[in-house]
Amino acid sequence: MGSRDLIRLVREAGRASTGDLTATTRRSRPVVIAQLKALERAGILRWVGNSPKDPRAYWMLRLE
Repeated sequence: MGSRDLIRLVREAGRASTGDLTATTRRSRPVVIAQLKALERAGILRWVGNSPKDPRAYWMLRLE
């Protein structure tokens, strides 16, 4: 399960939390976070939240 799979999962869900993606992919949280942050740096995903520990934070596709 790689970056393309994460993009697909976020696109299908509309938005997804890090925990949702970790559970769905069965990958470790650090691995999923590293992939998500790489996708964010590439301008593909956007993180939405109020603080790093926001329980309601989620990832979504960057619409530009």
